[in-house]
Amino acid sequence: MDKKLFNTTKYLRIVIQIVFFIMMPSAFSSAFAAVKEAAVAISQGGELGFTPFAKIFLFLLAFTMICGRFFCGYACAFGSLGNWIYMISQFIQKKVGKKLPSIPSRTARYLQLIKYVVLLAIVILCFAGFSGMVSESSPWTVFSLLINGKLPTEAMIVGAVILLLILVGMAFRQRFFCQFLCPLGAIFSLLPILPTGRMVRKSEGCIKGCNLCERKCPMDLKLGENEWREGECIQCRICSYGCPKSSISLGMIPRGYGDIVWTVIEAAILMAVLKFVI
Repeated sequence: MDKKLFNTTKYLRIVIQIVFFIMMPSAFSSAFAAVKEAAVAISQGGELGFTPFAKIFLFLLAFTMICGRFFCGYACAFGSLGNWIYMISQFIQKKVGKKLPSIPSRTARYLQLIKYVVLLAIVILCFAGFSGMVSESSPWTVFSLLINGKLPTEAMIVGAVILLLILVGMAFRQRFFCQFLCPLGAIFSLLPILPTGRMVRKSEGCIKGCNLCERKCPMDLKLGENEWREGECIQCRICSYGCPKSSISLGMIPRGYGDIVWTVIEAAILMAVLKFVI
């Protein structure tokens, strides 16, 4: 492993996350609003409008198909918050010399199915005419208000409690919300990803018994093991940067500083389009 490259990519990701967190804190809720709008429109027999929310959502779908779940790994404010809370939790655990209970990887993989149930439940409720209730009890709606300096109303107490529970879960499990509860992530994980957005592992170059890529993956994913789970990859690229044999790379992008340049380009395109639409 090239430590200089590892540190460069690690801090670059943190910088990109901070920039998106400050400038685009509501990108997640804006994108998912299109899904709720569509469900409501269909239930009322109306036409699907090409609203700003719909534009954001459609762009993210296309972007994800080409670049993988880069938005999830680098630009989603809720996902970034989860990263930072988990990092702080790990630091505190090391300092006090005690570890919090952890969820076994096998169990976590089954729990990842919950997000599809969450997505289905939200769509059904919106379709049935309860979109207002969904918004009021939504943790990401409360999060968006707080991040913009506004306090949630009394009607949002359920959403505030759910948000609090999610924040606690983030301290126990890396990418807790992304893995188990994110409805937008559920949609992204079902998309067909082009070779340009897929992480590729050359298993013939691996060290026997290493499994570092699997152990470090925040989504409990082992590349090449189960094709149906490859959509869980959030493009954090920790596996690529940490691989001792440089056996993992992003699609056709050469591993190294070419990958760094491509990461900056992806972030710039994503920021420019979202900023223009929002």
